[in-house]
Amino acid sequence: MERILVSACLMGFTVRYNGSDKLLISSTLARWRAEQRLVIHCPELAAGLKPRVYLLKSAAAALSRC
Repeated sequence: MERILVSACLMGFTVRYNGSDKLLISSTLARWRAEQRLVIHCPELAAGLKPRVYLLKSAAAALSRC
């Protein structure tokens, strides 16, 4: 069985730069997911980047401790 690489944000994970997703569940994606063919991956997170919302919350928390 062939595996299919798909971006995590398209599968509903909130990993985009603004802390949102870009959910795109078509009938084909849903079938491939049920068949366990999908490899869900986020290249930005794999490279060590964090969503901007996470960074803003971290900065706000750090400033509140000052």
